[in-house]
Amino acid sequence: MSDTSWLHRLIAEKELSRAELRAGRVLADQPDIVVNLTITELAELAHVGEATISRLCRKLGFSSYHALKIAIATRLATPTQPRTAATRASPRRAAASQAWVLIEETARLIDQATLDRAVEVLAQARRTDIYGVGSSGLSAQDARARFAYLGLNCNAPTDHHFQKMAVASLEAGDALLIISANGSTRELIPLAKSARHAGTTVIVLTGAARSPLGKLADILLPTGRMQGHPVGNLMVKMTQLFAIELLASALAERLGPRASRIESAIQESLSDSVY
Repeated sequence: MSDTSWLHRLIAEKELSRAELRAGRVLADQPDIVVNLTITELAELAHVGEATISRLCRKLGFSSYHALKIAIATRLATPTQPRTAATRASPRRAAASQAWVLIEETARLIDQATLDRAVEVLAQARRTDIYGVGSSGLSAQDARARFAYLGLNCNAPTDHHFQKMAVASLEAGDALLIISANGSTRELIPLAKSARHAGTTVIVLTGAARSPLGKLADILLPTGRMQGHPVGNLMVKMTQLFAIELLASALAERLGPRASRIESAIQESLSDSVY
C-alpha cells in the first residue's frame, strides 16, 4: 500500500473549495492511477474542470499538474523510506521518475487497436514520408532510420521547402507520419491538409491530441506531455522515440521474415564499417 499521508496532510492544511477538495481526495486516494492520467482525465474522474486541477496544484505548492505527478511518482518509487537528507530524492531520481511518468503515460494513451491500424497502414504503404520541425524533425530522422532497417520506403526531409516538394507527390496508398510535440507547428498544418486532400493516410504523433494537427489525423498517436516545459525538452523527445519504437517493433512482427531478411542484408552491407 502506498503511503500518501503526506498528500493527505498537505491537502488538509490548505483552504480549498469543494471542487478542489474532491479532486484532492482522488489524488490522495488513488495515486497509482493518478500518475498515469492526463490533466483532462483527472478532471473527468474527479468531476471538476481542468482549471480546478491547475488551481489545486498551485495551492499545494506545485508549478503544474505534471510537477505534482512527478512528486507522487517519486514517493511511490520509495514508499517506505523516511525523507531524510540521506534519502531525499536526488536530481537523478527526480529525472528517472519524470521519465517513468511520461513513458507510462504514452504507453497507456496509445491503445493497441490504434497502434495496429497505424502499423497496417505503414506496412502496406507504397511510400512513407515522415515530417517534423526542430527537435521533432530529429525524431523524424530517427523514425526514418528505424523503419529503413525494416525495408520501408521512407522519406524524411528536414528542410521545409523539401517537405513541401515531397508532399506534392504523395497520393492514395501512401502514408504521412507527422511528429509534433505541441501539435500546432505552423509549417506542418498545410502539409497535413495537402496529404489528406491527395488521399494519403495521415498519422500524427503528438503530445496534444486536441491540437490542429491532432484534428487532422486519420490515425492519432498521443504521447505523454509535460505541462509548462519547452517542447524541445529531451524528456518530450523520449516519448516520441518510445512511440516510434512501439511502431517499429509491431512493424517487424507484422512484416515477419521479409523484415528479418532486409535487416540482415543491411547489417551485412554495413559490416565493413565496424572494427
